[in-house]
Amino acid sequence: MEWFLNGPQDSVFHRSTKRKLSKSFFRRRLASKEDKIDSIEVSRDSSSIRSDFLRIKACDMQFLIVKVPKGIGPEWSSNIGIEYRKAWGRIPDRDERKKIEELCSFVFGRQLLSVGYTAYDQNENMVEAYAHNPWGNEAKSLCSKYDAPPVRIDNPIRGKAEDVIVQLLPKYYERQETLFLKEALWHYWISRNVPVGTNLSIISAAVETIINRWYRFKESKSGGVYMQKSKFETLLKEEIDGIKRKLASEPEGEKIVAKILRAYDFGITERFRIFFEEIKLSIDEQEWKAIKERHKFAHGHIEFGKTDWNRVIQHYNTFETLLHKILLKLLGYSGTYIDRSVSGWKDKEIV
Repeated sequence: MEWFLNGPQDSVFHRSTKRKLSKSFFRRRLASKEDKIDSIEVSRDSSSIRSDFLRIKACDMQFLIVKVPKGIGPEWSSNIGIEYRKAWGRIPDRDERKKIEELCSFVFGRQLLSVGYTAYDQNENMVEAYAHNPWGNEAKSLCSKYDAPPVRIDNPIRGKAEDVIVQLLPKYYERQETLFLKEALWHYWISRNVPVGTNLSIISAAVETIINRWYRFKESKSGGVYMQKSKFETLLKEEIDGIKRKLASEPEGEKIVAKILRAYDFGITERFRIFFEEIKLSIDEQEWKAIKERHKFAHGHIEFGKTDWNRVIQHYNTFETLLHKILLKLLGYSGTYIDRSVSGWKDKEIV
């Protein structure tokens, strides 16, 4: 069993646990060894049913995401455990469990903060326990922040959270390392805990982390270039040699030539545009505005007194939605997502 702070809200859990508590009380008063004054025996049973866990069956295994009862763990956090058993298929290794943690964090819209684990034998005896401090220095502050799931999962009847995790986990297993999804999510969680403006640059880095790796991925048609370097240099060999001769005497001639030699490569905006085309994700005008706004903060073009900070906040919400869409698309999600770029946070289909 692995233990976490900063779990999702109660409405996410739709499977129920029935608990029964039995109490017995026995009293006998004796006046002497043979004589008793009275004798009382009372038994009371109390039971309760509470929705407090999810059951995930994916990737040839099964595990439970369990709500920790109140009174166990800090009161300022919604605490959960993820339970694995050999009897349910297999216990995933450490790297697999980290992937599960990362994917569940994304679906819940909250970064699960690991605080340790306990291991039991087949007779439910504890054989190992480990505890450590959670990620970062402000666990209480992190646990107080709003959740931002990419899709609506707070449906205790339909069990939407289960469906989404089961749908996304196989692809996350497959693409986490290839597309640097762990690193992208790391940037994402940091962006949610830094000041406005700074957060826009960091969440943009999350998206660019994925884009950079995509162009090295086998499914990318372009590879991030207009043409291959070798072909570019072969086609323009005479012209490039001529440019080199003409700039040989210039102080910065070599630097200019170096820029020309990279002309076959996409620029930053083009890398975004072609990436969206290759993964077949439609981007609207509001999302392009957020991408352009990111450039101002990333490259030091912001004047604080002249900046519309409400607009910057809106651009961050748009970028957050964009990252959600990218991850959902890459993980094979089918369904609606929450559009936080517009008032009312409407549900939309990914197209």
